[in-house]
Amino acid sequence: MKKGFKSKSYYEVQPISLTSDLLDIADMLQDLKQSRLSQLSDDDFNELIYKGKLPFLNNSFNLISIPFIPYDLLQKLEIISKYKEMDFNSFIDLINNYLTTLDPFNIPILSDDTLGFEGGYCNPMFFGVNGEIEKLIFTEFVITNKLSILTPGIYAHEIVHSQLEFNNGVNNYIHSEVLPIFFDKLTALYVDNNYETLKINEKLRFIKLFKAIDWLKSNNLSLYQETKLSMGIISILEAEKLFDRYLYGTNNDKDNIILRINDVLLGNIKLEDLLKDTEISVDSCQDKKLIKRKVNGLL
Repeated sequence: MKKGFKSKSYYEVQPISLTSDLLDIADMLQDLKQSRLSQLSDDDFNELIYKGKLPFLNNSFNLISIPFIPYDLLQKLEIISKYKEMDFNSFIDLINNYLTTLDPFNIPILSDDTLGFEGGYCNPMFFGVNGEIEKLIFTEFVITNKLSILTPGIYAHEIVHSQLEFNNGVNNYIHSEVLPIFFDKLTALYVDNNYETLKINEKLRFIKLFKAIDWLKSNNLSLYQETKLSMGIISILEAEKLFDRYLYGTNNDKDNIILRINDVLLGNIKLEDLLKDTEISVDSCQDKKLIKRKVNGLL
């Protein structure tokens, strides 16, 4: 298995069943209303991005540099390769001439006015032939231009995605958003001292969770739709469980969770190993008591 290249079993996910616990959780969430967000000025961008770095800096997470090429340049190289009728290896050699390796914090950021307040992606590019991926590179991170108190969390979320993609840190798609969600919650915790940003973050996540469970009730969904909804539901619930263990754990609990997360980010272990260590699973994350306690603090 090459670093950064997903196994063929990664997307072989069986959609989850709508258990009675999930239906009860949806009932708990149905009265939540989305918080109003104020759009911040472009002048706040650098400060917001710095806040997105704080969870990594303060907890001494080690991040691995990743291969980068500007998206516009990549497009030009693709045009050149088609014009010169290059084979795959020649095209990769061409890309390698312009490729640089950057710390994730140094990857340029582009803004996108089509995304909502929570929008962003880290833009990994996979190249291969005959279904086999031979090259993984990254272009600019993309973040919504609608700056808000959620922006630092969006940035941290995408930083984590870049590490998971590069190190092939997740075995199964069903868990693919767990650590990115954990980090946007952790970042929300660092943004202020009164938990208000964290409450807004959790409310938005729970509204998404409610919608995903509600949509999963439909009878006319494709397998792809069922799988994507299942991933969203389980990732949110597992991230919530992991974050709760961190937030209310002892200092030793916190240190152990941080150490294991660092191992995942470095590619030493898989996310699934971390979940097993913390006794979090597809079944155990459907914790009605935890969700009820959280919701009571948000209403």
